[in-house]
Amino acid sequence: MKNNVPLYIQYVLAKYFSASNGLEQLTWLLEGHVPIESVDEVQRLTRLSLSEYNNSLTMFMTSEETQLYSTHCQNIGLFCPFPQHCNGLVANLLLFHTNDTLSENLREPKRISCIYSEAKNLVRAGFERLDQALEVNASQNIGPLIHTLHKMKSIFGNWKLQTEEGVRMKPPYQLAISYTDAEEGWLKNRLGQFESAYLSVNFTAEYLNSLIDLLSNGTTVREDFLKMWMSASAEKTLRILKMHPEFNSLKGKDQDCLWRQNFRFGLAIIAARLEGHKTGKEQLKSILGHFDPNYNAWEADFNQQTDLNSLKAVYLIDTKLNRGRLDQESVDLCNNTLRDLTPILKNKENYQLFMILSLLNPEEISNMHDFAEITRVRQFYLKLFQRKMYSTGYSYIDYSRFRNALNKVKIFASLLEKCGSSN
Repeated sequence: MKNNVPLYIQYVLAKYFSASNGLEQLTWLLEGHVPIESVDEVQRLTRLSLSEYNNSLTMFMTSEETQLYSTHCQNIGLFCPFPQHCNGLVANLLLFHTNDTLSENLREPKRISCIYSEAKNLVRAGFERLDQALEVNASQNIGPLIHTLHKMKSIFGNWKLQTEEGVRMKPPYQLAISYTDAEEGWLKNRLGQFESAYLSVNFTAEYLNSLIDLLSNGTTVREDFLKMWMSASAEKTLRILKMHPEFNSLKGKDQDCLWRQNFRFGLAIIAARLEGHKTGKEQLKSILGHFDPNYNAWEADFNQQTDLNSLKAVYLIDTKLNRGRLDQESVDLCNNTLRDLTPILKNKENYQLFMILSLLNPEEISNMHDFAEITRVRQFYLKLFQRKMYSTGYSYIDYSRFRNALNKVKIFASLLEKCGSSN
């Protein structure tokens, strides 16, 4: 996809810039669904040339690049007269195209080569009559078409968009796919399962009593306080993994390997969210697993025991909690890491996705190839969330901040392990 999707985009651009009129250009961009209501509207659709477009956006820095790209577009328009409604066939052909360099990085090059051959035969069969009608060999121009698209991709790849602050944007050929209602439904269903799994693990009365003492009057916690919290929280991470069919289909030893490798990252995310709360009441509610700000029914279980509104928040850097196991360097690292994590984790959906993405990460496992389905579903979560962010007005830079913060979970996990190292 990384290699071939840009080829198809170059194909559409070539057909756009080689079109003879404005209506034809618009048809290529909108896949034939042009909302024209009158002849006057058609007449007002003037053709936009590549040079005019380049004057406005500066895609190409030199006139030589502009002219070369324009020539490639015209050649494709002349010698590859595939009509717009046949884009599916052309896309199938281009997306499964391979070369020697690409084949070296494929796990199943022969299989993909067979798919390409089938696509090529479909194009030839589909355009047999077109060849005869136009007296050209359109179906024989597949090789030159792909060769030309690679040249266009190379020229187009030199275009570097800059924001006003000088930050490089994503390459222009990485077009965002629309975020659909079906995908939102799938995501909501998975996050609903997350909530059920999360709430299915309860903390012991012994632990909650120690927690109330800590939040009420700052009583130094007992030696096994963090151990009790880690034990229950680790069980939460296991149940979150088990809500995924991809995890349940793994062999038992692989399930255990993935969980043992990553549960500490889940603990770090739980702890980092707690660090973002300003009151003890908020921390207690979060520990219990209630994320809805309007849900208050949980308070009834504690009203007879303590005044919830008087509880003061306690943070990891407090010696009453870490029992003096964090030196100043670790405290500074903790504060710097949380500065990136806590603003993002305040959002319930971000918190849930951070947890899922961290738990479904087989990168540090030696036999990573056995976790192909885990990798696939993790990438699906990432791409889905990326498109959701774009569809709601967030930028590529916002998504990058999300990914960078996700990478810092490992740092906080190491600090958390240091606090509970003797347990």
